[in-house]
Amino acid sequence: MAGHVQDLEGNPLLGYPVHVWGGGIDQTIMSGANTRHNTIYGSEAAWEQFFDNKPKPIEIRVRLHDNQGRPISEEIVINMPGYCGAALAYVIFTQNH
Repeated sequence: MAGHVQDLEGNPLLGYPVHVWGGGIDQTIMSGANTRHNTIYGSEAAWEQFFDNKPKPIEIRVRLHDNQGRPISEEIVINMPGYCGAALAYVIFTQNH
């Protein structure tokens, strides 16, 4: 699972906590913290959470938080089907005001 965080104009928003859980994972990743991911996904505010090198059907949840740890997005539920052709979910969080 990967994605990025952006403002209304598509500019990167760095340093936002992205909470990812499900499939045995419960992690919070900061947007823009890994320059390798920023390069791979083409955004300075990219993030990624690796689950397993063998795709399997799992339900993953993701939510954006503010710097105080408060949720600022809805919880997004993604059902991964478990095959290589659909092994990456990409979520873009866009500021809405």
